[in-house]
Amino acid sequence: MKTDKILQHFRVPFTERHPSISKVCYGVDCPFCGDSNKHLGIFKENGNYSCFKCGAKGSLFKLLQTLKGISYKEYYEISGKAFSNLNKPKDELDKIFNRKKGTIMESKPLDFSGLISTNLGRLPDSIKRQIDRFLIERRLTHKILESYCCFYGASGYFTGRLVIPIFSFKNDKWNEIVGLVGRDLTDTSKSKYKFNEGFKKSDYLYFAKKPVKNEIIVLVEGIFDVWSVYITTKLNSCATFGSVISKKQIYLLNDITDKIIYLADSDVNLSKIMRRKTSLEGSSRVICNKCPDKTDPCSMNRRELNNLLSKTIKQF
Repeated sequence: MKTDKILQHFRVPFTERHPSISKVCYGVDCPFCGDSNKHLGIFKENGNYSCFKCGAKGSLFKLLQTLKGISYKEYYEISGKAFSNLNKPKDELDKIFNRKKGTIMESKPLDFSGLISTNLGRLPDSIKRQIDRFLIERRLTHKILESYCCFYGASGYFTGRLVIPIFSFKNDKWNEIVGLVGRDLTDTSKSKYKFNEGFKKSDYLYFAKKPVKNEIIVLVEGIFDVWSVYITTKLNSCATFGSVISKKQIYLLNDITDKIIYLADSDVNLSKIMRRKTSLEGSSRVICNKCPDKTDPCSMNRRELNNLLSKTIKQF
C-alpha cells in the first residue's frame, strides 16, 4: 500500500504539499516538537520521515506508533511490510523485521499480538517504572531495548514480560527473527523466561551483533549478560539461554570462531567450568574466567568487567 493510503487508513492528517520540499514529501504536524505547520515531512517513496524544524527522523511505522499506538501486526496487515528505523549501535546492527523472514520452525508465524514497543510513550507509568527498575538493577538503559527491537507484553502469551526477538546469526539470514523470549519483570513467575511455542533454545545462540569469522567471542549464559559485555567492551558476545550448552550450540560456535572466552557466573563451580571448557575445545582455543563473588556479567561494575575481560584477552 502506498504511503498516502496508509496515512489515510490510520487517519493521520497530512498535506499533499510539504512547505519546504513539496515534490517528494507529505506534510504532517510533528508530535516530537509540537509543530503545527506540517514541517514534518514523510517521504512519498519509502515512508521515512524527517522534521525540518526539530530534526526528528525515523520510519513510517515508528511515526504511526507514536501518533496512534499501533502494533507491528496492525501495520503489517495494512502496509504489507513492517520495519523499524532504530537507533543502531556503532557497528550498525541491522535488525529489520521482514514479513518473509518473521517465521520460526515449521513455518509457524510469530505472534506479535499484544506486544507494545518499549519506546512507546503511551505505556502506563506503572509499567515504565517497572521497566526502569529492571534496567537499573542490570545497569542497562532504554536505548539498548530500542536497539534490539524489544517489546512489552501488554496482553496475550507474553503478558507482563519484556519480550526480546531472537535473531539468526547466519550471514545470509542475519535479519531473520527466529524466535521470541519473554522475561518476567516482576520476578514472581515460576519461570523467569518464556519462549514462543516451537522454539528450541538448544539449537540457537544469541549474539550481540553479526559475528565475524574467527573474531573473539565471549560466551555467557543470558541475553542481558551479552548486552553488558558488548556495551562495556565492544567485544561480540553470545548467550546459550541458560547454564547448559548443547552439542548443536558447540558446533555452531566452533564453526564461527576459533577464539572463545567463557565467562562464567560466580555461582558456577570449577568442575563445571572445566567440563564446559573441554566440550568447547574442538577446533577452538578456549580461555575461561569467572565473575567475582555473587555476580554475573550483567550485575558487575562496568569498570571491573572491562578490566576482567581485558586481562583475559591478553592470554590469546
